[in-house]
Amino acid sequence: MRKLVLLGILFLLSGIAGAQSPFNSPDLVIYPFWDFYAENKLSATNAGKGNTGVASENDLSGITLNPASFEPASKFQVIGSYEIKSSVPWYVFSSDAYLKSIHPTVLAGAGFKINEYFSAGLVYSNQNSFKLDLGEIIMTNEFGQITGLTTAYERYSTNNFTVPLVYKSKYFKAGVKLNAIWYKGFTRYGDTDNRQFSTSFWKFVPALGIITSPTETFSFGLTYSPSYKQNIEWTSLDGSYTYNYNTPNYYPATFSAGTEFKFIDKRLIFDLDYHFANTSINPAMKDRHDINFGVQYSVIPDLTLRTGFFTSRDYRDGNNYIEEVGTYNTYFLTFGGTYKYKGYSLSMSLINGDLIRTTTVSHTRLGMTVSYDFGCKQDCNMKH
Repeated sequence: MRKLVLLGILFLLSGIAGAQSPFNSPDLVIYPFWDFYAENKLSATNAGKGNTGVASENDLSGITLNPASFEPASKFQVIGSYEIKSSVPWYVFSSDAYLKSIHPTVLAGAGFKINEYFSAGLVYSNQNSFKLDLGEIIMTNEFGQITGLTTAYERYSTNNFTVPLVYKSKYFKAGVKLNAIWYKGFTRYGDTDNRQFSTSFWKFVPALGIITSPTETFSFGLTYSPSYKQNIEWTSLDGSYTYNYNTPNYYPATFSAGTEFKFIDKRLIFDLDYHFANTSINPAMKDRHDINFGVQYSVIPDLTLRTGFFTSRDYRDGNNYIEEVGTYNTYFLTFGGTYKYKGYSLSMSLINGDLIRTTTVSHTRLGMTVSYDFGCKQDCNMKH
């Protein structure tokens, strides 16, 4: 892993400045390798039950799993979510390096029930974000003399602007997620502006989803999002140096399938999801295959409790890593619940990767989702 991190850093620290210089490799900051930590779980409702919900009826935050799952409880819904995640020591680089969360990590939006058949929404979210804190580095001048200490780090985040559109019939739902993504990256390898670099670019990435419910107690869902690529260019803050990568970054296509079973007058619900990403389109990586399982029980109409687990399989491949491939396999246990009062809904979630097995990249996440359905009365508490 040291090779992956240092590849983008050593050239910048060499002090070369001036004309544009290309790299015959992909960018390693805004890179799918970091998804095991960078992917945010911004629906506390779904995160509490193993981050499942591909085949569920969800509030607006559920579009992160399946755009067809949005099921408004009333004519108009507003929602907000927040997640925090613990830091991960990144010893493969140095004892001072840590993967950290970037704040704020939020989802906020509004959903509308247009009529009996159509619903729509507008959502802003941070679907991916992380910071690699590299600790203190020694600063030198052109003669190699030490001039001081400074902190170094790399970070990136996505700003997702999403319009979900949902069609519903008696046994079938279809949804599309029109998603404009603004990628932003920043690196700091010194105090001066010519050692701090930034980049940004936009991508439009739609997602499709369907849910079929042949009976009142069983549903099945599918989602798909296509792959895309981007050549990334970084520019120093003073504009004196620009570098770009001739090899584009490839962001994987994703596919998910899920089932949901309901028992005891729909108070007891089981979800099982499968998630795939063709990460192998990138060098030294293999495809992702993960399983999510969750269960929820409505203790009373106002209170629902949840638990579950999901896998985060090591998708590194080859021999280009210091740590043996497979050591990043992590198994997360999840807990959560929702309390409702009239049109208000408060959901909390806890995701923990240490209770089953501690790995190099295991960590803990806390999430909260608050929503309000305008005009909702007591019967709304039976939904979601």
